[in-house]
Amino acid sequence: MRHRAGAAGCKSVGMEDIAYLTTAETSALLGVPARTLEKWRLRADGPPFLKHRGTVRYRRDRVLDWADKRECRASTS
Repeated sequence: MRHRAGAAGCKSVGMEDIAYLTTAETSALLGVPARTLEKWRLRADGPPFLKHRGTVRYRRDRVLDWADKRECRASTS
């Protein structure tokens, strides 16, 4: 994804600068089954993802941010 040079608040980011993961790679990174990621996608409950022509990809940085925000500090059970 590239932004126009000089656009307010935008910086140029090349596709090669961003790590994109497959569902299998994201599953391994998070330690959850790939099927869980599929269920989360259907419920809009999981990490953000991109879908292009039927191919799902996850940005590694956004997956890690999502996981950090879900970290629990206390248990209710």
